[in-house]
Amino acid sequence: LRLEGVDKNICPICGKKTENLLEHLEKEWEAKYRRQVGEIRKEVERLEEEKKKIENSLDEYEKLSENVEKLERGIKTLRENIGEVLKREVTSHDDPVVLLCNKLKQVNKELKKLGEVVKSRQQILNEITNSLEQVQLIVDILQFEEKKKIVERIEKTEEYRQMEALRDEMAKLIAYIEDIKQAIGKVSHEEAQQKIQSAGDTISKFFCNISNNPMINKVEFKLNVDRYGKNNYEFKDQNGRDITPILSQGDLNALALSIFLGMACLKGTTQPFGFVMLDDPSQSLGSEHKEKLVEIFEEILKERMIVLSTMDKELQDLILSRITKAKTKYIFTNWTPHAGPEVRKE
Repeated sequence: LRLEGVDKNICPICGKKTENLLEHLEKEWEAKYRRQVGEIRKEVERLEEEKKKIENSLDEYEKLSENVEKLERGIKTLRENIGEVLKREVTSHDDPVVLLCNKLKQVNKELKKLGEVVKSRQQILNEITNSLEQVQLIVDILQFEEKKKIVERIEKTEEYRQMEALRDEMAKLIAYIEDIKQAIGKVSHEEAQQKIQSAGDTISKFFCNISNNPMINKVEFKLNVDRYGKNNYEFKDQNGRDITPILSQGDLNALALSIFLGMACLKGTTQPFGFVMLDDPSQSLGSEHKEKLVEIFEEILKERMIVLSTMDKELQDLILSRITKAKTKYIFTNWTPHAGPEVRKE
């Protein structure tokens, strides 16, 4: 479009000349068409929104269509399952709920009939059971009567009378043995009590000398009888406390030696032998304990002979060097299972 030589202020339509024609047209366009353009834009935006809603609705429709197809397949499968249960074809024209309800009513009627049959059979079984129990009771009574007759016949025999007499004799014998047992227990307890009273101070002295325990300067030897009638011994210190939990292995051995040697020192008919036998008495004893033990041997030898076996060289040397009584030493060597040891006097 060439505008050379054309007056731009002249309107090409009406031929009227107007100053600043372009500006005037521009303002007139803006005044006339701006509002329409705005309305068009708003309409375009509204249409865009409608378009989005339609697209979303299409998506939802597709999803619903898929769900409907799944439901239709599920309904078809359900109809097939119902048809298998009812043993007939279920079509889309049938109401499966009504069909199932009718079938359920039919099943309930059949179950009710079966229940009545079972109840009737159970009554019969109960009657049979009661009859069997009565029969069993009769059998038991008959067997009992038969056994009773057998017992009555046995009771009339001479062997049974002899057995009854023997049973009475056995009862008397058991009572007699029980009396003897109680008497022996009583005598044993009294004898043990007498020995403890006689040897208690000696046992305490021997133990205190051998163990040399600074916590114990006296041992009280007490005797009790348990619920079975057996003697039960307790060892307490000067304060009445039980000493066995605090004794070492050496102290326990010293206590055992003290009891044995203290009883051996008793005079009278309660100790009929003129000697005391000891086998390896120095177990768990220290050197000082062994020296004290030898001193006690020296005291016992005033009343009795001592026969002692030991492999403890230290104890042997103490006996040889400190015992003032005459001593005889025998050595046992070359022991065999068949011949025993070779004994030689030294």
